[in-house]
Amino acid sequence: MAPTKAVDDRNGDIESRPEEETPLLSHDLPPTVAPSRRYQLKVIGLAMTFILIVEVGAYLQIPPSYQLMEEIICRQRCPDHIISAEDDDVCKGPDVQGQLAMIKGWQNSFDCVPSLLTAIPYGVIADKYGRRPVLSLAMLGITLELAWMLLPLLWPNILPLWTMWFGAAFQFIGGGAGMIQAMTWTMISDVVPISSLTAVYYKIGAIALAGELVVAPLSAYLLSKNPWLPLSVGMVLLIIGTCLPPFIPETLELRRAADQEVEQTLSRSEEDARDKRTLKQQIIFAVKNDMGHVYTFLIKSKSVISLVLGFNLTVIVKYVKIDIMSQYVHNLLGWSWAKGVRYLTNRCDTQATLLGTVSTVTNMVMLLAILPALSWLITKRTGVHPLVRDLWLTRMSGILLAVGCFMVAIAFAPWFLITALIIFSMGTVYTNICRAILNAVVEPHTIGTLNTAITWVEQVSLLVSAPVISGLLKAGNSAGGIWLGLPYMAATVMAIAGTAIAFAYRLPRDKIR
Repeated sequence: MAPTKAVDDRNGDIESRPEEETPLLSHDLPPTVAPSRRYQLKVIGLAMTFILIVEVGAYLQIPPSYQLMEEIICRQRCPDHIISAEDDDVCKGPDVQGQLAMIKGWQNSFDCVPSLLTAIPYGVIADKYGRRPVLSLAMLGITLELAWMLLPLLWPNILPLWTMWFGAAFQFIGGGAGMIQAMTWTMISDVVPISSLTAVYYKIGAIALAGELVVAPLSAYLLSKNPWLPLSVGMVLLIIGTCLPPFIPETLELRRAADQEVEQTLSRSEEDARDKRTLKQQIIFAVKNDMGHVYTFLIKSKSVISLVLGFNLTVIVKYVKIDIMSQYVHNLLGWSWAKGVRYLTNRCDTQATLLGTVSTVTNMVMLLAILPALSWLITKRTGVHPLVRDLWLTRMSGILLAVGCFMVAIAFAPWFLITALIIFSMGTVYTNICRAILNAVVEPHTIGTLNTAITWVEQVSLLVSAPVISGLLKAGNSAGGIWLGLPYMAATVMAIAGTAIAFAYRLPRDKIR
């Protein structure tokens, strides 16, 4: 990663507060190398296409993998029982569902380990040799892992389901899903003016949600025919996604140009010494140097570390929404895996239709309509600095997130769950706005370090929380009744904590003058 300096609340080397009519911040790239509008659109367009394909491919695999694992566990625990339907009562029992929850929970924890160990080294590689190689490697690792996870589903009598966990080792190739996200955000941040990041993040979030909206009926239809159909289609899409990064323009040189002045200042005294080092010594020095930068960034960047913590608390909340929602609804309402994502196919599926699409539609409306409208209205009526406005919106979304999460926890009927999901989904934009604020308050040359730090802290959070949340889901299934929502009760506490951090956070004064 490029050399960085600690962000200090007291420094004042930022331009004065812009007028209401001017952008939040000027483009941080030198005018001679600032990318053209066409180049920006090319990078953003290809990045969005990449995100859409990968999101759809990953989403297609979630319901069928759950269904197949449930059937395998059910047959192993009740070998004399004949599974008559997808909503078989025996397979929805607490023993089967508890084991399923723990297998998935530990899988998510093991997935975090490679990212924790490789985030910084791959960050070094990305900042020295390019974002595309790391993104390509990360996609290759993820695709190989998911291919490995299909083997226990194909041959459960030979490979126990827990052997899926070994697939996490493939994430050492490229750093896993965390590096895919970090590299994508970094490439976009390299070419987009900081003043436009919030709007771009809204659009990227909406594109990902549009993929979910389109894939929901496809997933349900394929799953109703054969669970291996959506698994196969999803794998093909992931393979296509693995082939896409080489077609995305490399943005490293643009960031190097922005960092040139800082690099010259910090490295001039070391240039001669570096030339005398062997390649091995240079690599060791680079890793130590960049690990020091990330450590310094996390410890001394008081203006962002608390907000990073709040960001990661709500990432855990989104985890319970995305990764265990299908199983929670399956247990709460007794719906089949296909029905939980199905669009309207007959009258009795009307509630499933609403449940399968309400979250995605709500998020898209928030990102494309409500948030831009609120941003314009707040700026027009109050004249506050755009960063202050975005912080207000973060706090508002945090409140919605906590309220919606609590309502999901105590849901007792489909209509109440749908209402809860609407409020919950409105609050999940917390992470989109929060990431934009974080990218705006740090120095331009630390954006890559910021995204690496966010990924690292996020993986630590998921490493600890995934088995805990799965354990709570298992305990809730065993207890029954209102305790089915136990993981969402815990998530509510985290949402409240993340919201409290947003209310306690104070923007650096030199950023809002």
